[in-house]
Amino acid sequence: MRYTILSLIHKALRRGLSENLLSLQTLEFGQADHLKAFEEAAEFTLELLHHHAILEDTYVWPLVKEQAHSLIHHLEDEHLEDAKLIAQCQAGIKSLVAAQSELAFLEAQTRLVWDYSALLAFNLNHMNGEEQQIHPLLWENYSDAYLQQTAALVGSKNPPELFMPSLKLFIRACTQAELMAWYNGIPPEAPIKSLVGDHLGVQTA
Repeated sequence: MRYTILSLIHKALRRGLSENLLSLQTLEFGQADHLKAFEEAAEFTLELLHHHAILEDTYVWPLVKEQAHSLIHHLEDEHLEDAKLIAQCQAGIKSLVAAQSELAFLEAQTRLVWDYSALLAFNLNHMNGEEQQIHPLLWENYSDAYLQQTAALVGSKNPPELFMPSLKLFIRACTQAELMAWYNGIPPEAPIKSLVGDHLGVQTA
């Protein structure tokens, strides 16, 4: 099995988006702590999704753009559509948090469930398409070692405030074997190497 550069972050995003939607569906008016927890988790996941698209456009797509120009153009267009769906959900979260009555809360919740479901459905299909079409192109042109190094580089480019929540989401969403393959691909000199190793329970000499 070849190294799949997109699989780990996609697994994390699938889990994060799904957890957000399930949490949203069970919220009730007046549950301030639950609402705050949902708000923080959803805003983090949406921000991670937004930055993931930027990193793909910047670091991954250029690796195969010459061989698949029309495909990359299509994926970039889908990222623009995704940005609109993300913004719609972010606005919906603000409306939900601002609701001052049970009726206003229920109306905002219903709209947000629809919007978040649309976002999840769009991204499930979008990520499937990326993995099915991009991975074979990468395998034709690059070694697993190079792809692991690229994955580590891409991961290091996320904003610092997203790193620790992202790592915890990765650990919940991925297998130990996948996490270790990711860890082993991080260069020894990279600042995140020891931090990731600590959270994965890696024993170092």
